[in-house]
Amino acid sequence: MKEPLLAESKVPLPARARGDSRSVASLLTPLLEGATGAPLYKQIYTRLREAVLNRSLSQARRLPSTRSLAANLGISRNTVLTAFEQLLAEGYFETRKGSGTYVAHMLPEDMLHRGQPVSSRPAAKLQP
Repeated sequence: MKEPLLAESKVPLPARARGDSRSVASLLTPLLEGATGAPLYKQIYTRLREAVLNRSLSQARRLPSTRSLAANLGISRNTVLTAFEQLLAEGYFETRKGSGTYVAHMLPEDMLHRGQPVSSRPAAKLQP
């Protein structure tokens, strides 16, 4: 089987481009060290959401695969997958076919404050 072009050129991808699972895992490691009583997928979801909102995970950043992140954390892939799916459904993450999962370019909180208040918009003209 032929290896990918980048492997042939021996040019390593930067960590940001390939979604370094160790840096994301380091955000989540404290969760595994202390029990809060909440399900683990919910703890992962909460920590990743907070990291996106406080820009620890920058917009458009590629995230590691659920498989590699789960392996680095030593937990089931389904646990990580459940957290990722919730973040996808809420608009914090987005997927690109064949490329992976990324932090969304436009976060749900940004969309709430993007436009002008309704009261300051010009009134629509009605056609007779």
